[in-house]
Amino acid sequence: DTAWQSKCLDCDRETGTGAWFTFSVADTVDVRCVRVAQGTCQRTCAQELAIYRGVLPAEGERPSAAGRGRVDLDRLGPFGNDAVNFGLPGVPAWTEAKVWGGAQVTSDCVADLPMTCGEMDTQIFGEIFREYHAVPGPCLCKQLCLDHIDEGCWSWKFFTETRHCYLQKSIFKGREDTMSTKSRRGKGWHNQQGEGWWKEPMSEIGAWPGWVTGLTGAVPLGYTLSPAAPLTG
Repeated sequence: DTAWQSKCLDCDRETGTGAWFTFSVADTVDVRCVRVAQGTCQRTCAQELAIYRGVLPAEGERPSAAGRGRVDLDRLGPFGNDAVNFGLPGVPAWTEAKVWGGAQVTSDCVADLPMTCGEMDTQIFGEIFREYHAVPGPCLCKQLCLDHIDEGCWSWKFFTETRHCYLQKSIFKGREDTMSTKSRRGKGWHNQQGEGWWKEPMSEIGAWPGWVTGLTGAVPLGYTLSPAAPLTG
């Protein structure tokens, strides 16, 4: 086991003094969970943990030069300060980012944080515009979608048996009478008219063994001011 010790006793990203550590693995390693054990004399520990998963640039490639969502380990300030951007505006810096609260932290200050991407054994149906073969896992399939977000990538799906990754530009809207309230609750795809070949935006959860699917999530690519010159006073 490896141990780290923070430089501060009262660490807080909101004040620019957040404690953090990073590690990297080969893209062939399928990381599904990270265990964080906080050992202290008083048995007190952080009750809110943020975990970020991303892709390092290829050898000789800089994130800014690539213009894609790649992690720049020369920019470490954002880890400890939530007022600093991780990357270029409008460019996704992370494949997956989650904040976990105290429910994941046990009384022994141990937290098991899931690092999976997408919905298992499920498909989102949409207009496929790119395919990739021999992709190591679902999270890298999602990263490929983020890499093509400027081309309109909205959703992705990954077949584990062949390691085939499909990128989709749109989601087919489904008929209300064919949709499952349970599988779509909170996803905003219910009560829509049928369009496209499949007539369904998402299959029943668990109905397609071996498939993993998901969305890019909201990624702001720009903004406009109204009025163009903000008024003050």
